[in-house]
Formats: sequence, structure tokens, C-alpha cells
Amino acid sequence: MRTGMALTDGGGSLLPQLPLFLAGVGGRLTRPDAMTSWISLDDVVRAFAHAALSAEVEGPLNGVGPEPVSAHEFARTLGAVLRRPSLVPVPPVGPRLVLGAAAADELISVDQNVSDARLRASGFEPAHRTLEDALRHVLRR
Repeated sequence: MRTGMALTDGGGSLLPQLPLFLAGVGGRLTRPDAMTSWISLDDVVRAFAHAALSAEVEGPLNGVGPEPVSAHEFARTLGAVLRRPSLVPVPPVGPRLVLGAAAADELISVDQNVSDARLRASGFEPAHRTLEDALRHVLRR
């Protein structure tokens, strides 16, 4: 199972963004058109269980949500869920200072447009079909 960005309030890539958004200065972390393939942590667990228990599943599966979004759309949706603006892009130096140059390039400056077609064809149905639904769930909004 290859997973996209797992959305959880307990850590991961979402947690460092929350203080910025809650302070009203959140925004996208990379190019506006860079794609992000996300999945809720609940659906990650469900996808692993589905793959382990299904005799028909063979080969690699992508544990991602059904609708990848652009960095612009991700920031806009997170801002909407938190009822905060999402107009100011985070300067590239920010993630580099926090994570280091190599990690920032590997984790932030990526473009992932991954399909969940094989996972869904195996019978898996995600509990969170849209980014907004997943964010509302994990952030209890």
C-alpha cells in the first residue's frame, strides 16, 4: 500500500500548518498548481485492512482519496474548514528552516497526482470522498 498525505490532527503534515491558519496567515506551501493526493487516517487504516483481508487484491495499491487537489485548493479548503483566510503563501524559506532543505524538497515541493482506481476497483469505498469532508472529520469541524 502506497499512501498519500495522511490527514490527522495528531501529527503529520497537517499539524504544522494549523497554527498558521488559526492565526489567519495560512496559505499554500508550494506552487499553486502542485497536486496533492490526500487520505484521511481513518481511510488509511480501512484501506490496509481491506487489502489484508481481500483475497482478490494483488500488487501495489494507492491509498489515496478519490480527488487529488492542487496546493491552492488544499489551502483554500483548509482555510474554509477553519473559517480563516488562506491568501498568503508560505515563503519557501519557512519549510526549509523547519524541516531542512532536503526534507522540504522531498516532502513539501512535490507534485503527486495519484489515482485510487485500483483500490476502488477492489471494492474499497472511502469514508471521506472529498478533501473538505476529510478535513472536517479529522479537525472535528
